[in-house]
Formats: sequence, structure tokens, C-alpha cells
Amino acid sequence: MARKILSKILSDRISFACSKFGVLHSDNFSVLKGTSTQVLVFTVGLVVENALEKNKELWLVLQDMHKAYDSV
Repeated sequence: MARKILSKILSDRISFACSKFGVLHSDNFSVLKGTSTQVLVFTVGLVVENALEKNKELWLVLQDMHKAYDSV
């Protein structure tokens, strides 16, 4: 329980600092509070639609970092 509380406090402080000082670039979707994956989903949809219209091969790689460090 104490570990979860400490993790939440640290996460909130890091998130605040990243927002305040502009540490993360705009292409880091939904990492910080108040951000969303809505723009990403729309952009991916446009890219897929374009590839289909032009009969081009398309490869996408998306990475979810939400719980990336829980097992460290």
C-alpha cells in the first residue's frame, strides 16, 4: 500500500514538472493529465485511409507505456 501511495505522489510530481517545463513534446499522447489519444486516433485513421486510397503498404507501430515500469 505504501509503495502505491509513493508511486502516485512521484507520478503526480513528475507529471506536473513535465507539463510546467514543457519536457515532453506534443507527440506524447495521453501521458500527462489533460491530454488525450483523440488526435492520435484521428491521425492514424487519416494515414490508413490515405494508404488504402493509394494502394500503398502501411506498417504501424504503437507503444503503450502506461505500465512499462511496474515490473522494474
